[in-house]
Amino acid sequence: MGRIALLLSVAALLGVVGVSMRRQAEAQIFFGPLKMPPKWDARIPVPPKSTLLSSTAPHPGGSVYSAEFLAPRSYHDTVDFYDTQLAKAGFTMGPKTASISRKLYQRTFTDGTVRDKLTIHTRPGDNRGLLTIHIVYTLPPGADSTSQ
Repeated sequence: MGRIALLLSVAALLGVVGVSMRRQAEAQIFFGPLKMPPKWDARIPVPPKSTLLSSTAPHPGGSVYSAEFLAPRSYHDTVDFYDTQLAKAGFTMGPKTASISRKLYQRTFTDGTVRDKLTIHTRPGDNRGLLTIHIVYTLPPGADSTSQ
């Protein structure tokens, strides 16, 4: 009887390890390497392991870009990241709107020449609590943008 119990315990442990490894692999695929929009203000921080979902270029004659990322962190961690990292990058923080219960956060930020906007929110129709980071930005005059 003792040997059967030991074998069952080992099998259960191997099953738990296998499920855990599969979930880690799925998460790694889902939150893959960071890819940036074709034109990006490199001064704007993006949390590590964020996934670019979409980006837009300005309309003809316009200067406003946008980018949307999938956030690999919790609501509080993502908000804390931007509250600290935007200031560290030299931006002045503007007014904010935040609703913890709705997991919604909006804030403007500026470098004195351009005014950008950050929105963090849950993904519509997603019951897993994944967050979207939406950034509306203008490249400053003479800025060295990334092209990836």
